[in-house]
Amino acid sequence: MELLKTGKTGELVAFLQRDYANNLYFFSYLDELSRLDAETAVWVAWKNGAIVLALLVSPVHCCVSAADYSLIDAVAGRLPSLESVHVLGRSDLTCRLLSLARSPARWQKFYSFCKLNPERLPDAGNCRSVKAAATDLPTLIRLYAKTNILAHHETRLPALLRSGTVYLAKEGDSAVSCALTTIETSEMAMIGAVFTDETHRNRGLATDCMVNLCRDLAARGKEVYLFYERDNPLLGRLYAKMGFTITGKWVVATISRDPYFLKVRNRPRLLIPPGATPCDPLFSPAALLATHRLPKPLTRSHYLIMD
Repeated sequence: MELLKTGKTGELVAFLQRDYANNLYFFSYLDELSRLDAETAVWVAWKNGAIVLALLVSPVHCCVSAADYSLIDAVAGRLPSLESVHVLGRSDLTCRLLSLARSPARWQKFYSFCKLNPERLPDAGNCRSVKAAATDLPTLIRLYAKTNILAHHETRLPALLRSGTVYLAKEGDSAVSCALTTIETSEMAMIGAVFTDETHRNRGLATDCMVNLCRDLAARGKEVYLFYERDNPLLGRLYAKMGFTITGKWVVATISRDPYFLKVRNRPRLLIPPGATPCDPLFSPAALLATHRLPKPLTRSHYLIMD
């Protein structure tokens, strides 16, 4: 099969809507495809007169959509180099894409993909958070400058305020906590970049922002999704209490430019090359235990320590 660049067409939209929730990132970029200076591209593969695969590549995000990963195999020799900051989406398709395409070294994290049941949303409580306005942009930029949770935050936040939904909590004139939609269509929304300034944590501010954001979206009839790290049971319990149910498994593979270390008690730190994950045979828990005679079982959380 051939891979061909495409614009926003009815055929492409119909194909992406077959797995709408998992393809939400595509919809945040489709309108850019008609611009001559667009840095974003979508490639599609056709079979029997219908689109069977779509690949999005932007400076920040790269996603793939297909009925199954055998279709990715069919275009393996035609895949472009993946230079996006994040390659993300359904773990089965995304991991297959990463195994076949040229790409910088990446650090992979696995996530639980969840859908909100609005009937299980808790009460809004004290309502310490409010809906952000355009005038809140400077304080939001200062807040997200303290974290890497929102890539290219200075250029993305203006667009998110215009086309998404943002709730924030303030201390005086400064934003100290925020939850927002990174993607929003007329039917669905993806929540991300939930963040609280370190000095204001453990006060329920992020939960307050999340609940009010979810209530706003649900009141407008939108299906609400998010994803969180599978190895974080605390987040899992928190989102379950808010009414989120796990519907799938995602992976996010982020460009890694720094060495990672494995810390094990009473042992020197072990260097793990950038992009190595527990799935790599040479750096799996079993391989590391055998090679270094480590004293305890290893889990994926051991791979997330960076020096």
